[in-house]
Amino acid sequence: MSAILILCLCCSVSSSVAAGGWFTGSIPGTGPHYIKTVEGEKLKKAVGDLSDEIKSINTLAAATENDSDEGDNQATQDLVNFMTDMDKTKCETFLSTWDKSQELSVDPTLFYAEVSNVFTLSGTIPKEDHLYKYIGTTETEARYLKEGCLRATASE
Repeated sequence: MSAILILCLCCSVSSSVAAGGWFTGSIPGTGPHYIKTVEGEKLKKAVGDLSDEIKSINTLAAATENDSDEGDNQATQDLVNFMTDMDKTKCETFLSTWDKSQELSVDPTLFYAEVSNVFTLSGTIPKEDHLYKYIGTTETEARYLKEGCLRATASE
C-alpha cells in the first residue's frame, strides 16, 4: 500500500514540475519559452501602446482596396499621411523592440535560429504565428505598423 502511495506522490510531483517548466518558459521548443527568448512581453506592450493606431491603419488599409491603379488614390494617400503622423516616441519604442525580437529569433547561439515551429497547447505552429497571436496582431497588421513607424520616425 505504501509503495502505491509513494508512486502516486512521485507522479504528482513530476507532473507539477513539468507543468511549472512549461508555463514558466523553461522548456526549449515550447511557445512560452519562445516568447520568453524573443522578449515577447516587451513587444506585446509596445504593440499595445499603438493599439489605436492599429485600428486606424486597419480601417484605412481596407479603404485602399477600393483604390484603382489609375486615377484618384485618396485612400492610399490618407493611409500614408496617417502613418507619417504617428507618435514618434511610441514608434521608436516599437521599432527597437521589434528589431531586438527579430534578432533574438534568428540568433545562432539560441535554440530558435534553426527551428521554424514551436509546440503549444494548441499543437505545433510556426514560431512567427505564435508570436503574432501572443502580441495580439496579425502579420499584415505588424507589417503596416512597422511601415508606419518607419515613416513616422523618418519624417523628423
